[in-house]
Amino acid sequence: MNRGDPRDRFFKDDDDRRRFLSTPGEACAQTQWQVQPYGLMRNHFHWVSEMPQANLAAGMKWLLGVYSRRFRFGTPRERRREGEADGS
Repeated sequence: MNRGDPRDRFFKDDDDRRRFLSTPGEACAQTQWQVQPYGLMRNHFHWVSEMPQANLAAGMKWLLGVYSRRFRFGTPRERRREGEADGS
């Protein structure tokens, strides 16, 4: 489980939830995690995962760091689209 700080919204909207859902797949590819059932709530998420290696801390640090950057700045694809819309 992970919770927003201090229990604030973890996801601002459905687009943000979709952005988050792409991130665990990338973490699984890097860490060999296998994510089982999950739930996304307004201010936190739950999931069950299998970890063949003892890498929970490193994997969660990567996952939440990447998600935080995407939450603040968007994905590279989203930033490119915004640049195209601005004429950059």
